[in-house]
Amino acid sequence: MDKKKSLNQSETTMGKFYVLLIWGVTSLIACLLVAWVNLDIHTMGRKEQIISRIERVKKFRDVQNEEISDIDSLYNKINRFNPGIYAQYEETEIKMIANDLKSIYEGNAQDKRYEMFSHSAEMYAMWLTDKKKLWTKKQNIENFSQKLQDCEIGLQRVQDKLKIEK
Repeated sequence: MDKKKSLNQSETTMGKFYVLLIWGVTSLIACLLVAWVNLDIHTMGRKEQIISRIERVKKFRDVQNEEISDIDSLYNKINRFNPGIYAQYEETEIKMIANDLKSIYEGNAQDKRYEMFSHSAEMYAMWLTDKKKLWTKKQNIENFSQKLQDCEIGLQRVQDKLKIEK
């Protein structure tokens, strides 16, 4: 038996109605999903996130611009620092500026960009320490060279004295 002949007109109409109904419901659900994803609430949330990110970047740049003079002065102070001249206040001032740079990072530790202040402070502290160690080693070398020279002069005198006595 043929299927078309076995279905009457009302069954065919109902089948078409169900297909149309399923297509309509599916289309409605798809439209609602698209509309829900693009709601202003979500867009506003993203906009607020972007605006807050822009504000954080601006704040970071402002802090950078404020602190660049301290970083430059720290560089100049360490560059001019002479460990041979006892000036404890200079070393204390250098350490205070370096600690101020570290505190900027500690106040904003959640933002990794501020870590550069901590790294800069550590680098300058290491430079100061290395400069003092280098000066101490140069002084030791000069002292040993002077003592060696004194020793050689004394040895030369003893040898000259021995030659005269012979």
